[in-house]
Amino acid sequence: VLVCMELKGLDYSIDPIAPFIGDERFGELSPLRRIPVLLDGDRVINDSSVICQYLEERHPSPSLYPVDIGDRAQARWLEEYCDSWLGDVIVWGMFYQKGVKRYLFGEATDEAVVARARDEQMPVALDYLESQLPVQGFLFGDFISVADISIAAFFRNATFVRYAVDAGRWPRMAAFLQ
Repeated sequence: VLVCMELKGLDYSIDPIAPFIGDERFGELSPLRRIPVLLDGDRVINDSSVICQYLEERHPSPSLYPVDIGDRAQARWLEEYCDSWLGDVIVWGMFYQKGVKRYLFGEATDEAVVARARDEQMPVALDYLESQLPVQGFLFGDFISVADISIAAFFRNATFVRYAVDAGRWPRMAAFLQ
C-alpha cells in the first residue's frame, strides 16, 4: 500500500501499530486486527489488495494495473498468489515465527515451522515465480505493476529474517529483487 501511495504521489501519514494487538479503536477499524488499514475521510478500508484497487480507481494515474485485460487479470492473480501462498510461507512460516512471535509475544520460535517454510514451501513458490518473471525488467513491460509490488513486498519481509534467494537456482527472481 505504501508503494502504491508513493508511486501515485499521494500524501499520507502512518500510525504505526503492530498487527494482532492494539487498542479497542484498532479492533473497531480492523476486525481481524490486521494491517494495513486505510482511513480516507470517514471511509475505512482493510486488506492491501482492496486498498490498492481502491487507490487505483480513486487515483487512476499513474496506473499500477496493466491496460491489457489478460495482463490485468494475471497481475491480480499474482497479487493474490502473493497474498495467500507467499504470505503463508514468508509471513506466517518465517517472519511471524522469527520476529513477531518472539519479540512481540515473547514466545519461542517453532523451528519446525520455519524449516518447512524455508526448505519445502519456499522452493515451490520460487519455482513458480521464476517461471512467471521476465529475464529482466518488470512483469508487464516498462512500468511497475501491483504484481511486481506484491512480490517485492513479501520478499522484503523475508529479508528481515535473513532469507535470501539463491541466485544460482532462481536467477530471474534474484535479478528481479535486485
